[in-house]
Amino acid sequence: MTTPVTHSLDTAGARIKGWWLAASTRQSDRAWVPPAWVAVASVLVAAAIHASVAWGSIGPIFGPDEIGTMGNGRVIADSGQNWSLIGNGYMPGVGLMLAPVWALTDDPFVVYQVALALGVATAVLSIWPLSNVARWAGASASGAVVIAAVISLAPARTIPSNYVMSENLLILVTASAVALAIRVLRSPTLLNAALFGLVAGAAPLAHGRGATVALACGLWCVWWLWRRAAVGLVAGIIATSVSAASYLLYRWITARLYYGDDRVADVLSGSESRTWEDVIASLAGVSWYAVAAWPAVAALGVLLLARRLRHDPIAWLVTGITTLAIVLTLTQMQRSPSEGPFTRLDTWFYGRYAEQAFVLLAVIGAAALVRVRWAALSAAVVLITAAVSIVFLVLTVPRMPVGGYFIDIHVPGVSHYLSLDTIIAGESEPWALICGATVLVALLVVIASWVRSAGILVLALYWGALSLANDATRIDPRDDYYRETAALGEASAYLPADVTVGADITYAEGTNFYVFWNTPRRLTLIAVGEGLPHPDVVLTTIGNPVPAQAGAKLLPEGDYAGLGYWIYPGDLQDSLSEAGLLVDAPTPAG
Repeated sequence: MTTPVTHSLDTAGARIKGWWLAASTRQSDRAWVPPAWVAVASVLVAAAIHASVAWGSIGPIFGPDEIGTMGNGRVIADSGQNWSLIGNGYMPGVGLMLAPVWALTDDPFVVYQVALALGVATAVLSIWPLSNVARWAGASASGAVVIAAVISLAPARTIPSNYVMSENLLILVTASAVALAIRVLRSPTLLNAALFGLVAGAAPLAHGRGATVALACGLWCVWWLWRRAAVGLVAGIIATSVSAASYLLYRWITARLYYGDDRVADVLSGSESRTWEDVIASLAGVSWYAVAAWPAVAALGVLLLARRLRHDPIAWLVTGITTLAIVLTLTQMQRSPSEGPFTRLDTWFYGRYAEQAFVLLAVIGAAALVRVRWAALSAAVVLITAAVSIVFLVLTVPRMPVGGYFIDIHVPGVSHYLSLDTIIAGESEPWALICGATVLVALLVVIASWVRSAGILVLALYWGALSLANDATRIDPRDDYYRETAALGEASAYLPADVTVGADITYAEGTNFYVFWNTPRRLTLIAVGEGLPHPDVVLTTIGNPVPAQAGAKLLPEGDYAGLGYWIYPGDLQDSLSEAGLLVDAPTPAG
């Protein structure tokens, strides 16, 4: 006889079995085909948000990256006297775009504004190849455009539009290479192979990190040698030739632009200061960055790639791009000192170096988000996010310095979680709370995805609002201080046009700002204090005793970052003194 208890157990077991079957059974895929006007509107919204982010930027704040990128274009244009910069060089892809602008004007601020506009344009243009990747992942034609546009709203994509850097161009080239690979796979003609090789080879031209993209594409060409030798040979030869030409152009430019360039030698230098424990902790940190910056969709992208690796060569290409990008990140990141003024927090979850791969994962995952209805997959996404967050808390967070600083452009996808006030107070970030928020956002996106297109709508609203708010309340107020100081630090108006300024090489990349502000006046690099000939105007620290001992006076309007213009005795000093523009050297403290 069946007892009530036995009956209850049987009923509970049947329910559990039913739940398990429902969760493990994949339902029919959803066909999401938004109207064409929605696709057009999404692109326009993306363009507007990127333009809004870039709008307040009036001048560079990163001496190596931004000014170096602009200097490449100046050398290519050969517009009068070239700059003399300190630091390592940058690949000249953006410089090629800026060369025609330098040929038309010597005003660095005009060129800077044009460069920002080009950055926004490349960010918006990348929607096209990313939509092709989304279609490969199963999205409809109009849905793919919406997906790619929504991905471009994420802070990881909008923050770079604040600056003149190569991030947007690298993502455009990377996405285009994958889109053309899809085209080659579907139509393996020699023309398609040549186009693929051209774009893949141009990845290092866009950015040095593009070398990993070119390498992954090169390995993919080797695979083609066994399938269709002519396609693999054409693509491989063209890609290799373009990459080699890009490197030669880079070396030619840096020889004319920089006092010394150690970029190539420094590529693997970060690994020298790190232990295997550091590398594993950083891998956990970069993985957390991916799931936090790209909630739900990055994990979904990984799962879809894993499923397609058995039969789809494109999945192998994207996996190669991602793997090599992460390897490069781990080898280049130096261990930050645990204390002192240069303590870095962001090196432990540095997402910038692998962002071109994470964007691909996000697009692929978003395409699955709007299409696939499978409870087990949804649960796996949340569990992966939670597991990665826990590993990050256990392995990475204990090794990170308390009070270490971060720069938004290095971790653009998660910088909104971080607080400068916490750094100033010497306190630790609330990492458990941040990781909890990471899991919660992923959970909300997954839940919303079961209601038609609500998942992608939630991401669009979340990322769009976050990008605008983060830029208006955090990034712009902080950046504007340095940008305005740069504008006020412009002292060229007080110096005759034919005066050459000698910049003290001791103070490294800080002098790059003065090179920018003084354009078209030429700055020459000199060694102050070695008794060598120098111009009447010397740029060095305001506390340097050498100029003061020689009778030089300061032009205070040029003070920036502890540096200032020293005017040595002569006619120029006399005229500026009579105008009341100079001050005596500051008296040393004590």
